[in-house]
Amino acid sequence: TKEPIFDENQNVIGILGLPAIFDSISIDVNSGDEFLFFTDGIVEATNEKSVPFGKSGLQNSFENNINKNISEQVSLIIDDMKNHVKKNKIEDDITIIILRRK
Repeated sequence: TKEPIFDENQNVIGILGLPAIFDSISIDVNSGDEFLFFTDGIVEATNEKSVPFGKSGLQNSFENNINKNISEQVSLIIDDMKNHVKKNKIEDDITIIILRRK
């Protein structure tokens, strides 16, 4: 049986019994290189015409703000996504993590 795993506040943090299979790769990371991690909510956020922000919208925003500090980048990406969505309701969570090698 699959049973939920809870934290100390009884929030579900995982499901016991689900298979976890991961691939791994190795890459060289140089000073200044950045990694962008995101949840699907940002790319699936749609405007009033049901057009998603998409990976291309996210990539364009990331590239346009690459020379900013990390917190500015995150804020500007979210601003770009909100400008795309306009008054449409965001239905999913939005999480962005940017890592930069010193």
